[in-house]
Amino acid sequence: MNQLKLLAIIIITVLSSQISFSQSKVPLSVQKELEAAENKMFDAMLKHTMAYWKNNVSYDYVTINADGVMQSKEEAMADHAKASPKMGNNLWNLLLQFQKTGYHL
Repeated sequence: MNQLKLLAIIIITVLSSQISFSQSKVPLSVQKELEAAENKMFDAMLKHTMAYWKNNVSYDYVTINADGVMQSKEEAMADHAKASPKMGNNLWNLLLQFQKTGYHL
């Protein structure tokens, strides 16, 4: 009988924790705000906008490039500063379109 009570308590605890910790639906306004911020970021990256890096990217930003090289914010800014907007535009546009659609290479 004690084992049955213990099992019932465990089941109730597990079920209630699943309900109370599950992720709630994200409001449409938050989704739109996130999409706008993402589009702003993609546009700034495409145009190599240094003001975006200075004003919108956190000081502790770290990226891992496709070749496995890690870069800090300063290193990534230096790379973007020496790249012109026309350099590799076609490939960059293609990669951005893949990322926007959620498809990752």
